[in-house]
Amino acid sequence: MTHFWRGSSRRRGTPDPVLYVHHGDDWIRGSERCLLQLVQHLDRARFRAVVLTDSPALSTAAGKLGAIVHPHGDLAGPDRFLPARSMVREARSIVRTHGIRLIHANSQESVKWLLPVARASAIPMLLHIHSPSTESERCYGWLHQVRVVVGASSAALSGFIADGMPAPRLRVVYNGVDPDRLGAGDASALRAQLGIGADDIVCTAVGSLIERKGHDVLLSAMAELQRSSSRHRLLIVGSGPERPALEAHAQMLGLEKVVHFLGERTDVGAILRDATDIAVSAARAEAFPLNVLEAAFCGRPVVASAIAPHAEAVVPGETGVLVPGDDACAFAAAIADLADNPELRRRYGEAAARRVREHFLVTRYVGLFDALYRELLATSRWRWGWWTGWVWPSVYTRWAVRVIKRRLAAFGGPRWVPAGHSKQSR
Repeated sequence: MTHFWRGSSRRRGTPDPVLYVHHGDDWIRGSERCLLQLVQHLDRARFRAVVLTDSPALSTAAGKLGAIVHPHGDLAGPDRFLPARSMVREARSIVRTHGIRLIHANSQESVKWLLPVARASAIPMLLHIHSPSTESERCYGWLHQVRVVVGASSAALSGFIADGMPAPRLRVVYNGVDPDRLGAGDASALRAQLGIGADDIVCTAVGSLIERKGHDVLLSAMAELQRSSSRHRLLIVGSGPERPALEAHAQMLGLEKVVHFLGERTDVGAILRDATDIAVSAARAEAFPLNVLEAAFCGRPVVASAIAPHAEAVVPGETGVLVPGDDACAFAAAIADLADNPELRRRYGEAAARRVREHFLVTRYVGLFDALYRELLATSRWRWGWWTGWVWPSVYTRWAVRVIKRRLAAFGGPRWVPAGHSKQSR
């Protein structure tokens, strides 16, 4: 007879409930889309999705896909070292009610109060990290203590590797492109609607209008291109708080007829496929660039900033071009080179599409998580309790020493005395 510890209600032939916890803004972007892909595509005979989130947009989208949804207020928790008891109690109630068998934290802010819940219930917990984190975030947030940290890219895990996190507890699962999503819509008339000529070169940037996406660099690049040619156009697809500033900047540069702000669109694939010649991204920081992969899937060459996540998505000289970040002239030169060489654009685009189909489809992404879930659930549950699975990576010692030194300095603690000297001789 099989015995399960308290917190499990699984019976033979019933799906294992997985609790997805997401803290974020009220929108559907990269990390939200990654979670929704799992809710939609995982084998429902094997897993049942329960979603706890403070994002109304994600609550609605997950509910439409059949997940059990628990809307909540701010899930970040209070800014203190110990977890909030009220949040721990609420999460434990959800775990008991649904017989949760595994916790998937889709944002690092929730780890601190989820970890005691997972330990008390003797269930595995993983952290899906979408962006590089700081040392303080990792230590202060208890991130090293989850059983597995899954990075959306190798770059997202770089801090954990530097910390001395055991390698078996780190995995890379690249974001997946959903062909069905990109196949929707028809943008074959978009260029004509915007007054763009058949021979003009259209660059398209897809992403939130926030500072780290670097849209301001692309505007400066377009202004540079206009000095020698008037055939380049820029489509910016997305919304965000920086839109008024970006529109004002475009007007200041005299780009009103060159740059088109399209806002949030559901036909991104159609815009890339039917109206775009070159995809561009000047992002200053990324997790793993799904926008770049989607453009590649649509057969478009990419010009992108040479940040580490872009280097994992773009093969320079094969699927696109990487240029120094925040360098508008470099972007302008790379775009001009591709604009003048349609054969090179075609070759890069075909290679990019092949690479995405081989390595970055949503089926592979979901399959890797399916295998990881099964691996964790097949492990004896005593491994997930209070007394096992803790780690002390080397960063903890360094971090603790720095904290102690700061505290001592704040309280007028002992100062360093050179060898051979005493306090009385100073």
